[in-house]
Amino acid sequence: MGEMEGLSTVDYFVVVIYMAIMITVGVLMSRWNKDADDYFKGGNKLPFWLAGLSLFMSSFSSWTFTGGAGKTYESGISIFSMYWGAVLGLGFGYFVFAKRWRRTRSMTILEYLSERFDFNVHQFISWANTPVTIFQCAIWLYALSIFLSAATHIPVTWVILGCGTAILAYTMIGGLWGVCITDSLQFFILLPIALLVAVLSINAVGGVDALVAGAPPNYWMPFNEAADITKMFVIFQFINGFFMFNSGGGAQRYFSAIDEREASKIAGLSAILCLIGPFIWLTPAMACRVLFPELGQGAADAFGLAKPSEAAYVFISMKVLPHGLQGVLIAGILAATMSSLSTFYNMFSAVITKDIICTVFIKNASKKFMHRLGMVVTLVMGLISIVIAYFYSTLPGLGVFDLLIKVASVLGIPVAVPIILGLVYKRTPSWAPYTVILVGMGVGGVFAIWNWEQYLGYELFQAVLYPLLCGLFCIPGLFFPDEFGGSPRLRLLGKSLTYLLGLWFFLYGMFLYYNLPRVDGAVDVDALVWVQRMVFYLFSSPRAMLICAAAWAVMTEIVSRLKVVPGKNYRTSVARFFEKMDTPVDVAAEVGENTGSAEADLSSFKILGAVMVLVALLMGLFFLTEMTASEQLITLWALLGNLCIGLGLYWLGSRRYRKSMAKVR
Repeated sequence: MGEMEGLSTVDYFVVVIYMAIMITVGVLMSRWNKDADDYFKGGNKLPFWLAGLSLFMSSFSSWTFTGGAGKTYESGISIFSMYWGAVLGLGFGYFVFAKRWRRTRSMTILEYLSERFDFNVHQFISWANTPVTIFQCAIWLYALSIFLSAATHIPVTWVILGCGTAILAYTMIGGLWGVCITDSLQFFILLPIALLVAVLSINAVGGVDALVAGAPPNYWMPFNEAADITKMFVIFQFINGFFMFNSGGGAQRYFSAIDEREASKIAGLSAILCLIGPFIWLTPAMACRVLFPELGQGAADAFGLAKPSEAAYVFISMKVLPHGLQGVLIAGILAATMSSLSTFYNMFSAVITKDIICTVFIKNASKKFMHRLGMVVTLVMGLISIVIAYFYSTLPGLGVFDLLIKVASVLGIPVAVPIILGLVYKRTPSWAPYTVILVGMGVGGVFAIWNWEQYLGYELFQAVLYPLLCGLFCIPGLFFPDEFGGSPRLRLLGKSLTYLLGLWFFLYGMFLYYNLPRVDGAVDVDALVWVQRMVFYLFSSPRAMLICAAAWAVMTEIVSRLKVVPGKNYRTSVARFFEKMDTPVDVAAEVGENTGSAEADLSSFKILGAVMVLVALLMGLFFLTEMTASEQLITLWALLGNLCIGLGLYWLGSRRYRKSMAKVR
């Protein structure tokens, strides 16, 4: 197998121009930002297609083209479940959560918590969530910088500074408008080149039939036990999609739409893209497995990756793409992580500005003041992330992708449970979010600190965490007395669910008993050793199992008899909140008849169309470099693809403009 060629001067030029375009678009979109509503939620003017593309782009990062491609290279189509899990989550968003998020009338993803629970819950989640999110952004930035540094041979410190500054600039200046426009632009730039790589990869193999025939056994099966893609793994990827796409960036896009119908369309468009996307992003990795079944470590080292399989996508892309387009591909992979980072910068600068500073310290601040403050907060948040990412770069042997998953597991799951379920489940006390988050972070922290995934796997960790947290949130409310709409039937249901939860944990422990390796050694050598010995003791001793079962039964009976009476103010606020959830948004009364959404829709089409035409014209400069006839043909196809998309978008904007003018006349 030949060595992977490095990037050329023209590829570096492409990456620099790409960064400049992103910043320019952010500056252009700043004209839409008149106050905090515009800056943090687009003034409820975001067209569904723009917000839907942005949500889709922010849902994956460079991990898709490295770690995700590596898993595809090893296990085949079974890894698609990681992405198809999003389809289920977005399906719930389309039918349930998008509408309810829009009816919160929120400016931030946490603002509604004061109405749903109380002020203290709102502040607790705001303060607990934000710092760790900044660390998460730093991990993304560092992961991106490792990849780009290895590809360009620029020191990682300079890449962190350059990428971090560029992302920060267009996010700080453009606000949510800048984020959504640049996300959509990144989609339209990445799509043609990714399609081209997929087609060229299949062609290099010899066609679809050759791809299917040349793949290893079980490569086309929905589960692949040999690659650790088990049925439980697939199930929990779908559960992950439920929590991921109905909170965070998804929630922000939903409540930024003009009405509930537009919000649902955002979820619907993203679901369609998540269903199709894996075939485009991951097919080249499968073709690479057939063409190069033994990737060398040199391919991984060339891009700063831990395993050879993680270089599968980039390796085959460099084989089939000419210079120039290789730079476009690197820029597209860069864009995938830029989307996630810009979303989190804007989303949590809103939380810090509105939910913390202007709720606790500077009350009654005007929306214009919050807009200016939000820009400052975004700047500070971005600079802190850059500093932390630099700190990560000084730590040798840091497993950045595993670290990212651990942070998401420790923080994302516990926080998402009360945020999402609070929108639909009425019968829960105000203290439930505290319990869910503290217990969730405690369990997740133990799992992450001691690296238990090497023994249990993330799906087995989730098998404990998801049922436990959902039970802590939902079951206590079933034991409420009649003052909160309780009844003997509901108490019986709560008791039954508690017993079922105990049965689930018993079966989980039995699974561990038969599957955990027997570790010999002193109890204090490792915390996992202590847990393993406890599991082995419990399930080897009938007496110990009976004692645990009796203890669980006693606890259930005691808890089910507790008289937990929520305060009158809390019951009243909950009733008022769910009445609001059942009240459709009156756009004319709440947003204003002249929302400017039509004008924003037209401008979005035209801006994206003009930039895509510009990108196509810049691709014409590639022909000034030395290329073979086949490389010229590939470049021509890429140029025509970008040109057609650009002209099509601009035409759609002009067509809608003519229709709107005809209505006015």
